[in-house]
Amino acid sequence: DMHYIWSEARYKPNLGLKLEYVTGDKNASDQQLNTFNPMFNNPSYFGLLNKMTSMKLKGIHPSFQLNLKPTLRVKAEANFYWRANKNDGLYAPSLANIRAGKNTQDSYIGTQLGASFEWDLSKNVTFSNEFAYYIAGKYLEDSGGSENITYNVTTLNFRF
Repeated sequence: DMHYIWSEARYKPNLGLKLEYVTGDKNASDQQLNTFNPMFNNPSYFGLLNKMTSMKLKGIHPSFQLNLKPTLRVKAEANFYWRANKNDGLYAPSLANIRAGKNTQDSYIGTQLGASFEWDLSKNVTFSNEFAYYIAGKYLEDSGGSENITYNVTTLNFRF
């Protein structure tokens, strides 16, 4: 996860790039998971909208953030996902296999585009909105349903 921040520039632009590779299973028929098990998985690490866990994936995530005011931030990002191993499936945050990989040799899972803003209304209150659009890739098309997903959430956080 690398970022370059132009701290002296107006709005302090922040250009980021995350690269991930999380191991995949080498033998799908041996009934062993054979991968890193993220005990306290944070699916949002892979983007605003995420229905997958950080297992058996490759990803590239560029992002760009501006601090329009000290209390107001906007961000845009793109996320590109592939299976780490063409012999394995796709897993939910609960570690359940939600999509077998047996009907396709394609590894491209999909693209997620997102935008968000965060506004600190006070020292203890933050208002935010996140929007994401997920475009299903060839792997999802070949292995079952592949509808695109639109996600929008507005939150108000109180800190004590």
